[in-house]
Amino acid sequence: MNKASRPTLLRRWLILGASVVASFFYGANTSGTIAADLETIKRRGYLIVGVQANVAPLSWQDAQGQWQGFEVDLARSLAAELLGNSAAVRFEGLQSRDRLPALLADRVDLLIAQMTVTDARQRVAQFSRPYYRDRIGLLTRRGITQPQRVAVLQGSSAIPLLRWQAPELALVGVKSYAAAQTALDRGQVDGIAADRLVLQQWQRQSDRYQLLPQQWGDFPLAIALPQGLQYRSLQIAIDRLIQNWDADDKLRDIRKRWGL
Repeated sequence: MNKASRPTLLRRWLILGASVVASFFYGANTSGTIAADLETIKRRGYLIVGVQANVAPLSWQDAQGQWQGFEVDLARSLAAELLGNSAAVRFEGLQSRDRLPALLADRVDLLIAQMTVTDARQRVAQFSRPYYRDRIGLLTRRGITQPQRVAVLQGSSAIPLLRWQAPELALVGVKSYAAAQTALDRGQVDGIAADRLVLQQWQRQSDRYQLLPQQWGDFPLAIALPQGLQYRSLQIAIDRLIQNWDADDKLRDIRKRWGL
């Protein structure tokens, strides 16, 4: 082996090692899909978008199995602009804990899945400009105004904020919004701390709940993409569209449609 070939061989081994580590921690790609750059997506003819599995008003499937919601409409608007067809999108419903692993395992092209931009997440993914800004709210059963035990999603970016700004709350980790709601209904917790846009929807759907006035933080929601220069053109195109939609009030109209 000559000296000139050693860096190339070393680089190949490093890439192989990184792939093995990613597969170990985030799961192998068994779906047959591969996260793609913009030109590949255009040749393929459709987007593969990860969304939250069942989180109204963001994304959920109706009785006919059709995807609905604010973030679903954003995905269809992207497909219409990038591919000329709002139906050219395949949705993959994900639990909160599975969103980044799905992106890192190349199961989806991008995530429009209630992803808050954080420093930790920016180390493994790149993000578009925000399409919505939310705050953490507190939902309780009707009549409870001073909750003590509060359910919060495991791994949520709300946890360090609440420990700092609301240390009087005893946080109880749950795996999903459904588990949080069940714990609240059974009296296992006094309240739920989560994104206000989700809690507002629950309040509208049932008079059993009330949304307290407390609010914390400022959380930008954005579209997550894989890291890498090959995805830069896709990120630029998405940023430009979000900027245009913000300027011409399209984002406002979509938010209004879903009661945000």
